[in-house]
Amino acid sequence: MKTHLLMLTALILMLAPTPTSSALGQEGHAAISRTLDPVVLTGDRMPAWSGVPLDELFLYAYHKASGWEQIPWQFDEVQGGIYVSAEDGLLDGDDELAFMARDCGEQAQTAPWIADASARSHARYEILVTDPLHPQERCWVYLYRSTTLSKSTTRDYVNFSEYTASSSIYQLTMKKANLIAETLKLFGSTTDVLDRTKVRVQASGLSITEDELVMVDPRSDWHSIRDGDVRTITHFVGYDDETSQTWILLTLTNYQSMFYEHVSLDLSDVIATLDLFRYSADLSPAIVGGTYYDANTPAGVAVDGHADAVPATPFSAWNQVSHPSLGTIVQIIDPSPLGGTPQTYYRDDSAWSSADTGDHKSYADPGVLVSQSNANLTFDVWYYILPAAQPNVGAGYAAASAHPLEAQATRQTFASVPQSQHALYIPLIATQ
Repeated sequence: MKTHLLMLTALILMLAPTPTSSALGQEGHAAISRTLDPVVLTGDRMPAWSGVPLDELFLYAYHKASGWEQIPWQFDEVQGGIYVSAEDGLLDGDDELAFMARDCGEQAQTAPWIADASARSHARYEILVTDPLHPQERCWVYLYRSTTLSKSTTRDYVNFSEYTASSSIYQLTMKKANLIAETLKLFGSTTDVLDRTKVRVQASGLSITEDELVMVDPRSDWHSIRDGDVRTITHFVGYDDETSQTWILLTLTNYQSMFYEHVSLDLSDVIATLDLFRYSADLSPAIVGGTYYDANTPAGVAVDGHADAVPATPFSAWNQVSHPSLGTIVQIIDPSPLGGTPQTYYRDDSAWSSADTGDHKSYADPGVLVSQSNANLTFDVWYYILPAAQPNVGAGYAAASAHPLEAQATRQTFASVPQSQHALYIPLIATQ
């Protein structure tokens, strides 16, 4: 019997393809340390499936130890550069596939294939995910087309309802009919750590705070565009009742441990240049006891409601507030489209001020202040929500936001693999 087993093993090894190191990339083992980050790629990366119904596409990860696993994914339709709740239900070049890097798996050789006849009758796309910051780190997922498969994954990482984005990590509530966030709760706590996000605009006698951003037309409000398993996409849409025009003033994208704001508030029809523009996220008194860090304050300063000597220049694109029990918030801002001269804004002052908004106090209120900015207020802000008591880690998350994970899609066909090899791999794919 032992001799027969040895002969069978030798036969399998002779029939099996010999992978090259370049094909498998370190034997095809998965290794991505950026587990909080999404992977997003557009439909034009998969040209063979242009026009294919989105409900025929299914995403899987492969694990040598357990076989195939369907993982959370979503396709978000884009029309004219704008996310839409529904377009045509077909894969277009600008539509986006989104999934989480943490769900990736190992590389399957060409032979292993999910046990679905319809999927085997179509090509699949092998998607290689790499980290541009750590090129040696990589993982894989596989996108199949089938008319007989169905969704089986039950994981839903984030939801949006009644102005609130909720995940297992945070709960973020936006203010009705206003472009700001007004509550943030972390890791299941009932404690609100956010007073509100704040805006200041000054120019030639014009002075605007976030309280003046309330739109006149009652239809100006937050509109949920997509609530998928991986991310939610929400637009703040402004309406002009005189011209019947609409504008998307802010796009909010929420993931399980991170959310992202793209602001596009254009005031250029009123004034060309702003004397001052400020965006910040004023926290609540609950954050007292935490520590504030930025690129110029590596040792950190205590959050205690008393002013600190935090350098305003050079501008720090990131800041971090770590609380010993509630959680850690990393804020990253890219103000480059604003032009002008940016500097770091930080205020920790519990003294009541009638000129302020919200609770009229400041607790670890970090952000950006730009002098002589243009009036087309377009900029991006990322927030990562991390466990409590984190050391100074903000620079790494700033680098991650500036260098998204990359994905390369390669078309593969089941028919290109000899049937003898398919038979060898049946035990591996029988789990699906």
